[in-house]
Amino acid sequence: MPSYTSVHTDAALSMFLSTYENGAYFADVMSPVIETDKCSNVYAKYSRADVNKVYNDIIGPKSKAGEVDYSVSTGSYVCQLRASLAMVNMATVLNADAPQDVREHYSKIAMNAALLARESRVASLLTTTTSFAASCRITASNPWSDQANSDPVVNVHSALAAIAPGNPNETRKVGICGLEVGQALLRHPSMRGGGSTSSVVKVEEAAALLGLDELLISDATYNTANEGAAASYSRIWGSTVFVIARVPRTSSFIETSLLSCTFRWNQGDGPLRVRTWDEPSRGFGGSEAIQVELADDEVIPQNDMGAIISSVL
Repeated sequence: MPSYTSVHTDAALSMFLSTYENGAYFADVMSPVIETDKCSNVYAKYSRADVNKVYNDIIGPKSKAGEVDYSVSTGSYVCQLRASLAMVNMATVLNADAPQDVREHYSKIAMNAALLARESRVASLLTTTTSFAASCRITASNPWSDQANSDPVVNVHSALAAIAPGNPNETRKVGICGLEVGQALLRHPSMRGGGSTSSVVKVEEAAALLGLDELLISDATYNTANEGAAASYSRIWGSTVFVIARVPRTSSFIETSLLSCTFRWNQGDGPLRVRTWDEPSRGFGGSEAIQVELADDEVIPQNDMGAIISSVL
């Protein structure tokens, strides 16, 4: 009697495909995009000292009112041209078994490469201590994993007190950290007021308790190994810092307060472009090139509009 395996020839399953996707990307939240028509330029910057200056506004019956004034400085940006290329061989496309769509997957890989690189740049910028004003650099006296001797609420409140004020109707305060830092934060006794029916608070509850408008916990990773070496993964947003940034409430703004922004050249037909073209001499049967292009520069216009807490783990 034949066995159930001998009467069947294994073939590719047409309704299932195992794949990986990275965690959510938060670069556009933490460093919102400002489209530009040139790759480089300057922008105007107003002074915090002018906004916080208290003038003598007493006026006599015939005297002149005290005169107010302000100063203007400039910042600059230079967009770096960037591209991610995928080469799709036609022989591979024609021989692929369902449900594999080689062209579609190469397109996803190219787009992810561009977005992952941007996430890494923004995370690197905002987890670097020197990106912040000296007064906005906080160090936790003990790691948050040491529940008996640390207090993340005090640390975050100290960081918030160091950040320059902003209009709450136009801006919001967003905290971000890597997964391990977020888990230590959500488990900490100080987040439960000394006791709770739950041993872990929800992210939304934690944000409210800390005085943040939003708390982002990133589980996204990147491969730190050299080409050809065994993969080794690290958190994009780190495992030792907690970052707070003031960001605009809307994506449409001209005059606003923010820690970081990304100037992106719109290229005349959109800030992020996907181009395709034939490469008949590449591979058997020719190939198709898929290229994702953007040109941007992540900058810190106001280094006191955010804070960093180091040594949290």
